[in-house]
Amino acid sequence: MLVIGERLNIFASKRVRAAVESRDGAAVLAIARAQLDAGARYLDVHAQSREEMEWLLETAGKAGAPLCLDSPDPEMIRRGLEFPSVGFLNSIGADRLDLFKTAAERKVKVVGMLHDTTADEVVRAAGAAGFPLEDLYLDPAVMPVSVDAANARKLLEDHRELKRRFPLIKTIVGISNAAHGMPRKAELRAVLLVSLLNDGLDAAIMDPSELGWFARAQAILRDDGSGMSTVEYVRAFRREEAARKGAP
Repeated sequence: MLVIGERLNIFASKRVRAAVESRDGAAVLAIARAQLDAGARYLDVHAQSREEMEWLLETAGKAGAPLCLDSPDPEMIRRGLEFPSVGFLNSIGADRLDLFKTAAERKVKVVGMLHDTTADEVVRAAGAAGFPLEDLYLDPAVMPVSVDAANARKLLEDHRELKRRFPLIKTIVGISNAAHGMPRKAELRAVLLVSLLNDGLDAAIMDPSELGWFARAQAILRDDGSGMSTVEYVRAFRREEAARKGAP
């Protein structure tokens, strides 16, 4: 499973907002590297203004991992895609399907958000723009369980339907959205993630450090073979255990 670390989002983290407002590059890089150490392969970056976005993209890019540009603003997206560190776009929905052409030119992967459109419309728009469908990740649009408990079942059913109808197209879920407003969020997210993985989920936007060794174990299964070996996994586990106990 491909993991996109979600923590570099000023709307979801007071620590990140403070770091961006004060232009604290060291704090941003510490958060970025913690996400990568926990198993993320991309870093989702979400800022409010164009100036903040540009600074955050430039700063986070120093962590050495590709970035996932997260913005609802088409103009900010076009500007952000000019940064060579950006390899993923989150997301394209009904109001900006024309961005598939730009994404194809920049050779970035894309989250196709199904909140206000259908999978058929997204796939057609991508194909018409010459965007390679192997780089498209369909997101069934997660709704919080706190609003309606049935949203958990709906997410699983919608994801299964995407896999049934579009078996060659990848899927992605912003797993944290499901548990918004709920107590013991990490446990709920883990349960949903396991269920989605059993149904073939390809990628998740999440905080891999929150799920601890479950997320680290998933790093072994990276789709391009670049993940940890089992020996590396055990060694990393022992290092963390030693550090936690205060051993040399």
